[in-house]
Amino acid sequence: MKKRLQNIMRHIAGATASHKSPFSKITTPSNKFPITQNFRDKWVIPFYRKRPSEDGYLDDFANLSTDLNSTVIDTLLCDFNWRTRSVGALFAAAGRYDYSVKTIGNHLLKSEVCFAGKSYCTALSCIATEEAIDFICQYLDYYLDRKDLYYDQAEAMASLQYLDPNQSESFEPKWNEFIADKPNWDLNGTFNWIKKDIEAINKQRENNTQ
Repeated sequence: MKKRLQNIMRHIAGATASHKSPFSKITTPSNKFPITQNFRDKWVIPFYRKRPSEDGYLDDFANLSTDLNSTVIDTLLCDFNWRTRSVGALFAAAGRYDYSVKTIGNHLLKSEVCFAGKSYCTALSCIATEEAIDFICQYLDYYLDRKDLYYDQAEAMASLQYLDPNQSESFEPKWNEFIADKPNWDLNGTFNWIKKDIEAINKQRENNTQ
């Protein structure tokens, strides 16, 4: 019964990873205590269904930005749930909490929960350090060889195209092989929406320096 309950909770959190990968042994920090409902109501629920380029997202973020700090960012990123991790990654980028790049990058590589990968890729693209780009390249180098895993390969490829078109060309042979049996995967469409999100967050990052 306990094992079954654990599996149900993992499913609700969006757990996906059941395969062995070179990244399985990477350790990532986790919260010592469950987050409270008040915390969810303030930081997660208003944002996790939205993208940064949607009307009102960054205005709502700006209204909370005076309360945002590293403790909030860490709490979001260290919760085992796709909703909190997605919000945490985007907030880390928008609020210029670039120290969290390692946690975000390792979350991307481990791919433990569904739906969050697109936020990881967007955040890493906004942080745009060599370390951030390297995480995206590591992801592509491995996951483009895993044709059986329908993860966030398109988002990672689109992010690299945005950051470094020349470097993304080196992954094109792997990409073409990966999508050979996936006719509905649209890289151009993915690039267009992730570009909008990246540019929206980068605008917020610029505002934070003024």
